[in-house]
Formats: sequence, structure tokens, C-alpha cells
Amino acid sequence: MRMGFHEGIHFAIIPMRLYDPSKIQEILSLMPKDGFGLQLMDADLVAGYEHLILAISMAIRAWKEDRRIARSLAMEVLLYASAKRQIKEAIESIGSSTSGRCVILILSDSKERLESILPRLKGYGAEDDSLIELTEEKIPKIMRAFGIGEPELSIAKTLHFSDASAVQSLILERISISDLNR
Repeated sequence: MRMGFHEGIHFAIIPMRLYDPSKIQEILSLMPKDGFGLQLMDADLVAGYEHLILAISMAIRAWKEDRRIARSLAMEVLLYASAKRQIKEAIESIGSSTSGRCVILILSDSKERLESILPRLKGYGAEDDSLIELTEEKIPKIMRAFGIGEPELSIAKTLHFSDASAVQSLILERISISDLNR
């Protein structure tokens, strides 16, 4: 798990293996509407903590500059994390899957309120930081989801030491470019 604070918003990123993937809607309903946001994403399509931290930062800035697309900050983060402009496409692209391997993102205007929800989430699964790591097994799935072709990866690899580093860099680039297309 990684917790942070950016421009007045506290966040927690929790990679988790759900005990029962059919409980996703129940997990989403745990969050009070005032000052909170919760989003679940498919862990197989997250390219490390940096991927989500950049999406969080860009979404917060879009909200503060009144350039948001979504009605909630949590959904705005999903749009950035997927590098999509349409909510339906973002959910289909990177939204939580039925595999039970997910990343739970919690956003709050209060650190105390954010921390108060953490114990309630523990009953739904086991925290597993390895789920967020960008592994060789995840790279082909991520490349398909984000439309990264072999020629683009080959060029990016000339600047990076590994496929994982090159793919992560390309994802971060897509998130940044998606901000320009708003």
C-alpha cells in the first residue's frame, strides 16, 4: 500500500487479492459520499505506483482548473489512468475485472476519514504489493489495453533498461498526452 497527499487530497493505493470478486459493488458502496472517493482498477493493467500517482495528480489538477470530465474525482482518476476521455471506455479498459486482482484507490479530503475506511476493506481481501509491479506477464496485456505496438516499444527501449521501464514510460506519456486532449 502507498499513501500520499497532493494539493489538499489524501490518497491510498492498495493492491489487493479479493476473496470474492463478486463483492466489487459492495466495496464501492462502503464509501460515504462526503469528501471521499473510491475506485477499483484491474491490477493486471496498472503499470506500477507511478502510473496511478501521475493519474491522481493530473485528475486533481483538472478538477482544480475546472477541466474535469467526470462527476467524481475518483472517476476522473480512472479516466487519466486509462488515458481515455470516455467513462465507458475507461471502465472497459482498466476498470476492475472478475479475476479478483485489483487496485483499490481511496481519495479523501481528510487523512482521518481515509484511514477510517482501511480496516473495513481488509475483510474483502489480502493486500499484495506484488500485484502492482510491472512484470513480464503483465506487459503484453498492458500493451494491448493502451495500444502500444512493438515498433513503439522498440524505440522506447533504446532509452530505457528494460521492457517494463519502457512500457511504464509510454503509459505515463499517454496519461500526460490525454491531458492535452481535454
